[in-house]
Amino acid sequence: MKKHIFAALILVAAICGCSKGNAGKDPEYQFTERQWIELTKSQQDIVNRGNGFAFDLFAAINKAEADKEVFISPFSMEAALCMLSNGAKGDTYSQIVNAMGYKGLSKEEVNSTYGLLTTALLNADNSTKFSIANALWVGREFPVLKSFSNTLSEYYGARVENLDFSSPKALETINSWTNESTNGMIPTLFDRLDPSWVYILTNALYFKGVWSEKFKTDNTYKEDFHCLSGEVRSTDFMHGEVPCGYAYSEDLHAAMCELPFGNKSFMLDILLPDPEIDLGSFVAGLSVEKWNSLTDWLLPGEQYVIIPKMDVSYTGTDSMKAALKATGIVDAFSGSADFSGISEVPTYISDVIQKARFKMDENGAEAATVTGLIAKETAFMPSSEFMADHPFVYAIREFSTGAILFIGACKNLQ
Repeated sequence: MKKHIFAALILVAAICGCSKGNAGKDPEYQFTERQWIELTKSQQDIVNRGNGFAFDLFAAINKAEADKEVFISPFSMEAALCMLSNGAKGDTYSQIVNAMGYKGLSKEEVNSTYGLLTTALLNADNSTKFSIANALWVGREFPVLKSFSNTLSEYYGARVENLDFSSPKALETINSWTNESTNGMIPTLFDRLDPSWVYILTNALYFKGVWSEKFKTDNTYKEDFHCLSGEVRSTDFMHGEVPCGYAYSEDLHAAMCELPFGNKSFMLDILLPDPEIDLGSFVAGLSVEKWNSLTDWLLPGEQYVIIPKMDVSYTGTDSMKAALKATGIVDAFSGSADFSGISEVPTYISDVIQKARFKMDENGAEAATVTGLIAKETAFMPSSEFMADHPFVYAIREFSTGAILFIGACKNLQ
């Protein structure tokens, strides 16, 4: 404990040399008292297992997008996968629940915990705007089992709607739902719909929280940010002495700063590795145990904090699909998929998309995400991918005789 207190004091001494200014209390809200969300031991275990999946997915995405800004919602992906798992069977089901850490749990346990947790999150803080939306979009008259759609409606409050994916109206409907569910932060999920899609499972999250004490706008200054690429970029940094939890881990060689929103039901955690630590290796090594070793040691108090204003957008498609495969979900994306609990017509997940956005300024932070799991009929699944992305030979021939009429070599697409 003394080691952590000493480290905290060193941090304050090091950064207090900067010109100070107090963050302002928000007079707009009379924050309600924080209410603990009461979970049973087994329900809390499900949440902890989900956090394990969060770090696995984040590490896989960060590895695939090593040079890009990464911001994802594992909770949104978990919701989409939980819905999907209700229609999965055999190895397909096992791989999904094992990847999320839910092995040995019943569907009822997972579904009921999700329903209880989301209801509690929606009512945790009167000053925070938080919303969750789920939907099952079914192509034309594709035969989805009533038992599956009823489960999604009962536990996930999912909107279930039949759409003609070849019609512009369907695109407008889904994108309108996306825009509304994310409070305009993510206006569209798709640029186009493919008529070969048979159903789409979507989840949307929206969060907007005000700091327990706001940063004063006149204490925002330009500072240098040292980018991963080696570039030094001058950007706006917010300064303020604010309520803040702090801990330092000598094992991780990293410090954590915990900034509260509103009545302190929600927190923003910033995990800052020492400058010499390789970020890729650092993210790959994160785990629930390591994360908890810091959050359990956070010392409440006031710190002088200097953090950048941010506005980050991220879209994951192929990288998100690859990341899910890396966690062990494989059959769902192949002809071996068993989603017979969704439809008697064999289907597989052909595409995955998640769009996310994060904004942080003197008032607080805002975040939104939409996740889409897109299915096609297995009968129309290509046996393998053919991608002509390097020089090739091509020809025109007559079919019955095999006579070659034209032949060429594509070298530079000129």
